[in-house]
Amino acid sequence: MMMVSWKLDDIGQSHGGNPAPKGELGLIASDLAMLWRIPRLRRALLGYAGVIGVLVVAALNVIPALRVAAFLSLGLLLFLPTEYLVHRYALHSHAYLNSRWLARLWIRLHYAHHRVPDREDVILASPPTLLILIAITNPPFMLIFGPATLIAGAAAVLIPFTFFYETVHFSAHQNIAFRSAYFRNRRKLHLLHHFHNERCNYGICGSMFDRLAGTFASRAADVERSATVMNLGYDEGLARSKPLVRIEYERSLAQR
Repeated sequence: MMMVSWKLDDIGQSHGGNPAPKGELGLIASDLAMLWRIPRLRRALLGYAGVIGVLVVAALNVIPALRVAAFLSLGLLLFLPTEYLVHRYALHSHAYLNSRWLARLWIRLHYAHHRVPDREDVILASPPTLLILIAITNPPFMLIFGPATLIAGAAAVLIPFTFFYETVHFSAHQNIAFRSAYFRNRRKLHLLHHFHNERCNYGICGSMFDRLAGTFASRAADVERSATVMNLGYDEGLARSKPLVRIEYERSLAQR
């Protein structure tokens, strides 16, 4: 695997909203093959595939196959807005500060990842993270279509988030010489989110909703540098008044 040295300002080049360059799909396939050779990602994807396979088989025993297919298609259709909304309003929320359990949850969900973006044990999602994602996204569909849709709905959520999101997010934190403009560009934009301003580029796999919401930045010059980019706004003042996250984070570091 070819490795390169990278930093915030020189990763890839955005091709904006223009069509993918000629041969881009082949380059993406080549990059995916390179990522597949990384044991940590491969093990995670195989584990996800097993869980999703069980869910799909179970769903087919509860509701008709066409309805299962419809839910899986709906999950793909709603993936990008869900990715944006969950990242911006759930993962960057300060709703976790008043409970020791919630503080631990936020640390694993996102806080530790922003504190040390390349910390390997928090780049990929944990099982509780995926369960919370299902719990957030499934209830509206269960209210409309009934409780029998729970299993198909869970699979519909997991397929894009485990295969697409996890792969692209993992790739953004790898020191790899990607060949495709897509993977280079996603890494560049994600590192702006981590190292320059955490209130831009919430979309990991695509930027459509960042553009619509005015949170897109293609270069560091597009948005001011944030003083809270590494702590998500949980600064010293907030830590003094609500210390649980700091206490639990320091404890987690001591236990590593």
